[in-house]
Amino acid sequence: VIISQACEELTELAETLQAPVANTMLGLGSFPPKHELSLGIVGMHGAAYANLAAQEADLVLAIGTRFVDRTTMKTTEFAPKAVVVHIDISPAEINKNVPTFMSLIGDAKTVLSQLNPLIAARQSNGWLKQVEEWRERHPLTVDTKGTALSTRVVIRHLFSMIDDRTLVVTGVGQHQMFAAQEYASGRRNGFISSGGHGTMGFELPAAVGAQIACPDEAVWVITGDGGFQMTMQELSTIVQERLPIKMAVISNGYLGMVRQWQDLFNDKNYVDVAIHTPSFVKLADAYDIPGMHVTREEEVIPAIERAMMHEGPFLINFEVEPEENVFPICAPGSSLGQMIGVADTACVTRT
Repeated sequence: VIISQACEELTELAETLQAPVANTMLGLGSFPPKHELSLGIVGMHGAAYANLAAQEADLVLAIGTRFVDRTTMKTTEFAPKAVVVHIDISPAEINKNVPTFMSLIGDAKTVLSQLNPLIAARQSNGWLKQVEEWRERHPLTVDTKGTALSTRVVIRHLFSMIDDRTLVVTGVGQHQMFAAQEYASGRRNGFISSGGHGTMGFELPAAVGAQIACPDEAVWVITGDGGFQMTMQELSTIVQERLPIKMAVISNGYLGMVRQWQDLFNDKNYVDVAIHTPSFVKLADAYDIPGMHVTREEEVIPAIERAMMHEGPFLINFEVEPEENVFPICAPGSSLGQMIGVADTACVTRT
């Protein structure tokens, strides 16, 4: 949808059908996240209401998705009640992972432009009411064990403050999933991240490219303390090219997603996940980039405001709860409806 620039056509289709829209992570930015029909991301770390909607739907219209296992989880149990219609430009993607009832081969914008005039408008119905009930019952929640700063809270504040012209670039790991869950910018193609297997260290050089391509727009990097150390030498490029990139470093002292998996699936047997974290504020200062170190929630908004007001690059190091987990999460090999960290459903909950 993003590559074919079919965002308007997708919105028209959703509004005509009065059908909720769930995104893959790389599909964020194709549909307005604040739209009443938006469910955010679906999949391993999808919101409970998005995953439940996929599992209970009677029709799934899939546009430009590969149906990878991070989206569908156990493919044989994905959307078991649904007729699946798949639109994709590549015939190789059809029936590769999920069997389809019907497929349309073509560019998303071309197909939707021809499809939309043929669809009769529908009124809001009981299905949307059910989805809203799930949304109210299962909101995205904070999972901290004490008074330490929450990564989700930091990212939620950031998204509440940026405007719809801001590009957000993330690395790979827990901060990436928190950002994907909380993403709220109305900018088309405003969420840039490394999908598939994921490349740690992607964020800083990708932000350099994004800022050069969009010199009049704000660019925020959301990164972890592990991934940031892989390409932090790009701070030199940022200064040299005078790029006003803002950086939010989420410092928890771990390779967070690997630690979370070892916590949940390996009886908390932590191996090679704790990392040494330097003073990123001092590092930024060495490059003549101003920075702040934040440890409390009341410091978050003032720090972001200061970064936004500064004309050049700015770094904020957020020292957060070390063992906060990203919920929901579906265990590898489970179905999309079996979510850890979600109560009051037919799902697995954390003990």
